[in-house]
Amino acid sequence: MALLRKVVEYIYQTGGTCAIAEGANGYLEENLIASGFGNMLNRHDIKVVDVDLEDCDEVEVYGECHYIPKCFKDYAIRIAMPSASKRKDMLYSNNIKLFFGAVPRRMYQPDGADMTEQHGPRIKLHDNLQPSVANMLAAIQNYSEFQLFVNGGSFYNEKQR
Repeated sequence: MALLRKVVEYIYQTGGTCAIAEGANGYLEENLIASGFGNMLNRHDIKVVDVDLEDCDEVEVYGECHYIPKCFKDYAIRIAMPSASKRKDMLYSNNIKLFFGAVPRRMYQPDGADMTEQHGPRIKLHDNLQPSVANMLAAIQNYSEFQLFVNGGSFYNEKQR
């Protein structure tokens, strides 16, 4: 959150505005507030975009279909930052699967999954993980290229400070 705070402060100090986008099953704003980011949201009137709730376009890369939120085209500059969810006992690699949180999880569930239930991880992406990581990056870059990549380190482990 410290890295996100610094990036947002820089954007606003230079006269910009921003939105924070990630897939969180409709709980992105709640998660940001629970992580101590509520004051920043209010101070800067930051738009919060939960991509799990957004319309998307289908983009095919090397025979694999990906679903990219249409709203990504609404922003002139896109900055990618690794994120870390609060799932128990997780070690988060920064940037290995950076864009997995940028696509709606409902589109990556097993065939026949009940789409009215809470969706878990983007399971279909893990069927063929390495090509899916590369194809997802290519699909997003082809659709709405990200100009900046910010990395806070090689990994994050919540239990180590």
